[in-house]
Amino acid sequence: MSTTEVLIVGAGAFGLSISAHLRALGVEHVIAGRPMDTWRAHVPVGMLMKSEPYGSAIASPQRGYDVAAYCRLRRLDYVKRLGPLTLDRFLGYADWYTEQLVPDVRDITAAGQSALETAALLHEQGTDVRIIARTPALHFTEPNPAELGPFGHIKRPVTNLCEGWHCAFWYTPAAFRRLPEGMRITKARTVLGPSGSWWLRKRIEGVVDVLTGHQVRKAVPDGNGVQLLVEGPEQSVLTVDHVIAGTGYRIDLARLPFLPERLRARITTINGYPEVSRVGESSVPGLYFAGAPTAVSIGPSARFIAGTHTISAKLAEAVARRSKAVPGRAAA
Repeated sequence: MSTTEVLIVGAGAFGLSISAHLRALGVEHVIAGRPMDTWRAHVPVGMLMKSEPYGSAIASPQRGYDVAAYCRLRRLDYVKRLGPLTLDRFLGYADWYTEQLVPDVRDITAAGQSALETAALLHEQGTDVRIIARTPALHFTEPNPAELGPFGHIKRPVTNLCEGWHCAFWYTPAAFRRLPEGMRITKARTVLGPSGSWWLRKRIEGVVDVLTGHQVRKAVPDGNGVQLLVEGPEQSVLTVDHVIAGTGYRIDLARLPFLPERLRARITTINGYPEVSRVGESSVPGLYFAGAPTAVSIGPSARFIAGTHTISAKLAEAVARRSKAVPGRAAA
């Protein structure tokens, strides 16, 4: 059995970014997972990135590993603002990032926008589609200005998460952590919550059949399809061939089978989220979290690739300090 001082479970954007930072610090570690597997295996072909091209870069320990650099190297067109970036282009960039900075990933698996764009893609391929939304109306973001103009970065601060003074606050973990706990729980879930990108509106409104203010109460097999009991202003039954659930998910540590029950019981949580320090360390010394599970502690940027820029370097530095202080003590 091989041993290692640091184990990174998961090879998504956060895992890759943390691995790159640890490598730059000379910290021996193992990263286990299939690089960008969720994006590659579960995102529909033809989908576009919701984030701006400049905000789709994975944090790296040195300059020159963003989407713009990848496009220059491959002689591909690149537009910094109002892309939008295609999934294929992003995955090509992620593969290049992995080859350059995280070449030794072990291919091992640990045991709003998506729904709307999936519906648009299916409709454009000739499928009869209906969207069922719990909200009373669909929401779409407004496009960012094509140019910021004089003093634009002062009037409208630009972050990898979004633009505006409110974004600067949500993107700063030190500021977010000062909010009352109840507000952090709410904002972790609702900031940049379910909505479609501005460029998706014309592909949905007046084009795809939408049933708002309703939710699915029951689903049962019906021949080769599915029968749905839908409740809203009126109750109705729909029979469909396929159901795609774009409902998001809840953070639940109990569903991480690689964490033994005795260990999970020692992890302090807030509304189901692990409570972590500014560097991502949980109440169990040496056990760190990154990404969506840290949103209540770090802020809503943790739900997006932008969050790699607020946590990866600090987490890697903390692990490196721990390694030097107590040689041989493992971190995960």
